[in-house]
Amino acid sequence: MNERFDDESQMSNENNSVLCEECGQKINATNWCKSCNAKRFEIDFPNWTSGNIEIDKFIRKTQITAERCECIFEWVDYSKFKFLEKIQLSNNHKAFWEDGHLLGWDKDLDKWNRQCGQWVKLVTNQYDEKHLIPRFLQLEHEISKKTPSKRIVYGMTRNPKTGEYAVIEKLLKQCHFCHQEWVYPRWCRHCNVNYFKSEFPKWTSGNSKIDTFIQEAQLTAELPDQVLEWLPENQFTGLSQIGSGGYGTVYKAYRKCGRICKWDFTSNTYERGESMWVALKSVHDKENINILLEETKALLEFRKTNLGSIDCYGITQHPVTKDYLIVMRYVERGDLRTYLTSTFDTITWKDRLDRLWSLAIDIRSLHRLGLVHRDLHSGNVLFGDNRRSFVADLGLASSTLERWVQFLSEDKSIDDDDGIKNQFKLAKLKRQKNSYSNVLQSLTSQRLPRAFTIAISIARIARAPGTGEIYF
Repeated sequence: MNERFDDESQMSNENNSVLCEECGQKINATNWCKSCNAKRFEIDFPNWTSGNIEIDKFIRKTQITAERCECIFEWVDYSKFKFLEKIQLSNNHKAFWEDGHLLGWDKDLDKWNRQCGQWVKLVTNQYDEKHLIPRFLQLEHEISKKTPSKRIVYGMTRNPKTGEYAVIEKLLKQCHFCHQEWVYPRWCRHCNVNYFKSEFPKWTSGNSKIDTFIQEAQLTAELPDQVLEWLPENQFTGLSQIGSGGYGTVYKAYRKCGRICKWDFTSNTYERGESMWVALKSVHDKENINILLEETKALLEFRKTNLGSIDCYGITQHPVTKDYLIVMRYVERGDLRTYLTSTFDTITWKDRLDRLWSLAIDIRSLHRLGLVHRDLHSGNVLFGDNRRSFVADLGLASSTLERWVQFLSEDKSIDDDDGIKNQFKLAKLKRQKNSYSNVLQSLTSQRLPRAFTIAISIARIARAPGTGEIYF
C-alpha cells in the first residue's frame, strides 16, 4: 500500500513541470532532464561495452529513453565491486559497489550524482545472454517505469575470469518469516523447503522412484523455474498425440494452471502463471522408469545451466494407458521440417541468425555439462515464437563421452586393436559439429538435405580391414 502511494505521489508531482536550467525544456519534479541526460549517456557510449551487441543496445536504449533515474540500466566494470561474498544456497554473490547506483546529474560538480557505496547482489546463471533481455531485463525495466519503488535491477557486469554475465540487483530484504536473505526475488529457499516438505504426504505418483526424484528437485530448487511437480491427470484437457519417434511418443494437452512463480504472502499459497498448452512425452521402454527419470533429470540440469532452454514442469500419467509422461513446454512452430514449410515465404535473415544462435547456445550449454547430443536431427530441433529455438530429446540423446566409451568397451564384437574407442571420442564431437552445420545449411538455404537425418548408429561400428580411422 505504501509503495503504491509513493508511486502515485511521484506521478502527481511530475505533473508540476519546471524548466531545465540548461536546455530550457520542461522537466518533471524529479529534476531529470531526458534530453540533456540522453546526450550525456551518448557521449559515454564509446567508453564501455559488455562484449555483447544485444546487451549494449538494450542498456543504451534504457539510458537515452529514461524519464527518471529508476528507469536506467548501467554497464558496470567488475572491478567496481569489493568484498564479494557467496550467498548461501546459491551461486550468487553479495558485493559492495563502491560508486553505487546513479541518482542524477550534479550541475555544480559537472558529473553524475551517485548513491556513494551500497551493498548489492550479483546474480549469475539466471539466463544465458541470448534470453536474458526478453525473459528478465525487459520485464524488470517495464516494472521500474511503471512503479519506480519496486525497482530491483541496476544493470549488468561480467566476471573477467569466468566470463559469466551477472545482473546487479538491489540487496533485497530478508524473508519476513525466517529472516534469511532471498536467493531470488520473492523466492525464499528456506521457507519453500519447509512448505514442500509439508505437502509431501498430500500427493504421490504411485511410484517411489518418481516421488523421490520430484521431492529432491523441489528441495534443491534455487529458482521457480527449477521446481518440478507431480501433476495429476485431471489438471489437463484436450490430450492428443502429435508425434512419435525413436525414443517415445509426444502428446499435446492444455494445462489448467500454470507453473509456480512465487509465494503470495497474502493468500499464503503459491502464485502461478497462466494456463497453457504443454507437451507430454512418454518413453518406449515403459517398464524401465529409470529411462524416463534420466531424461527428466537431463532437462532439469540443462535448465540450471541455461534458463533459455526448453522448460520442464514435472511428470504426469496418461489417463488411459497409465504410462508416465514428462511434462514440458509446447513449442509452437514445431520441428525443423514443419518450421521451414510454414515460414517459406516469410522467414528473414534475422530470424535465421537468431534461431541458429539459440541452438548454438543450447549446444554450448550441453558441452559445459560434459554432454554430447548423439541424435541431433530435424525432429528434435524445435522452433518457438519470438525467434527462439531449442535442442530437444536430452535423455537418451545426451550422454557423456565416457559413458559411450564404456558402452563400446562392453561390446565384445568391436575390435580395438587400432584404438577405435579413443578415436570415437573425437569423432563424436566432430559429428555434432557436422549436425549443427546441417541445421545451419537448412535454415540458410531453406532446403532440407536429402539425407538430413543425422542420427548415427553406435551399436556397431563397421570398419573395413586395415583401416585405422572412423569414416562417416
